[in-house]
Amino acid sequence: MFGATTVLPCQHKAQPLAIVNWQLGSRLIAIKQANGATQTINDAKLTVRQDGGLVIKSVAYGDAGDFFCVVLNIRFLASVKHTLKVESVPLMGVGHLISGNYTKQHAYHVGDNVTIDCQVIAMPVPVISWTKNSQALQTTQRLKVTQTKIEIAPLQIAGTLQSRLEIIGVQTSDAGTYTCNATNTHGVTSKAISVSVTQ
Repeated sequence: MFGATTVLPCQHKAQPLAIVNWQLGSRLIAIKQANGATQTINDAKLTVRQDGGLVIKSVAYGDAGDFFCVVLNIRFLASVKHTLKVESVPLMGVGHLISGNYTKQHAYHVGDNVTIDCQVIAMPVPVISWTKNSQALQTTQRLKVTQTKIEIAPLQIAGTLQSRLEIIGVQTSDAGTYTCNATNTHGVTSKAISVSVTQ
């Protein structure tokens, strides 16, 4: 789960004492020497336990992948593969997700065009819906909702979506509270935006 600490086990009964190497794909990321000394390679969020297990703190989407525990000594060689998938409740930004620009209130004049972006990162990929004043949003020729998958490095592993609400030639009847809702198996996240319209 995103943000949690996870432990990948590497249990073995190798005798004499063995070296435990951890790899992410083909890249060496941590070592536990036969004498018990441990070392991680350029990653402070990783530690190796005395039983050989790999601890990953504050799991992020970029941590997903295939981890290999390789145990070896003069008589023994074994490898165990762990596939780490990172999931989360939807993480949402209304406006620009990366910069964090988010305004809860938007003021327009009659006839203006309105664009509100809702960016969501989640795994499993979320379903995004919009409401107006807590009622399901009805799209029209003037009021449109589009959704696209976007890629933000290094988050391509996660489901990153942008839902755009557009109102062409806004009218006073369009004023209200618009809410972007993102739902997956881990929960629901919502952000509300108040739209006011004046003459």
